[in-house]
Amino acid sequence: ATESSAVPVALFVDKGVGGKGPKMLEETLTKEGFVVERVKADDVRADALKKYRVLFVPGGTGGTIGKNLGEEGRAKMKE
Repeated sequence: ATESSAVPVALFVDKGVGGKGPKMLEETLTKEGFVVERVKADDVRADALKKYRVLFVPGGTGGTIGKNLGEEGRAKMKE
């Protein structure tokens, strides 16, 4: 895929997400032609997800991720 036709992908990487998953996922998606951008909880709360077609949360501690996002961030992820 060319950059202009690539699907914009958000990769959530913040408190609660860890291990090798984010880096491995980012590398794999990039090799397949996706445009991957890392986003944090502050980005989610600021409506940054509107410019992406796909959101990956690569795993970690759900409770920590949820607390970090707060009620507003969790609601924005559901939109």
